[in-house]
Amino acid sequence: MCSFSIWHRMIGPPLVIWRVVSSGKSVSNQRSVCSRNTGLSTRSAIPGLAVSQVPVWVMIATPVADLRARAEWLAERVGEAAAVVDLESTIGGGSLPGQTIASLGVALTSRSADRLLADIRRGGRQAVIGRIEDGRVVLDLRTVEPERDHEVAAKLVAVFAAQG
Repeated sequence: MCSFSIWHRMIGPPLVIWRVVSSGKSVSNQRSVCSRNTGLSTRSAIPGLAVSQVPVWVMIATPVADLRARAEWLAERVGEAAAVVDLESTIGGGSLPGQTIASLGVALTSRSADRLLADIRRGGRQAVIGRIEDGRVVLDLRTVEPERDHEVAAKLVAVFAAQG
């Protein structure tokens, strides 16, 4: 668990975090990969491990071709109301302000984008979070874990069926 004071310094994949660890009376700098959710060691930096296990780096490292295939699959499941769209994902706020990366997603057309966005956020095990652009609900697949694609598709199909 990362319960220490942490100073973040990103040097490209893999994610490297420099931290100051206070142990008794001495203070030492340690280079480490640190994530609460991945089970990574807090004392070792293994090249390439972050890109395969740290969620933000997995998302950043996902090739656009993989996103396109997922977007096409999802749009096919949803039907005529869905279209594959090119997007720009914002990487971060504090650490990478204003930085974007090419992405793909699905734009959903409905009588009311506001109502559709509200409906896909409700119910189910997890909310589906999107945004409204040009009167359509947009889902950026760079921010969706691939293992959630079936769940997202089922939820979208159910919401469109309920809206009639």
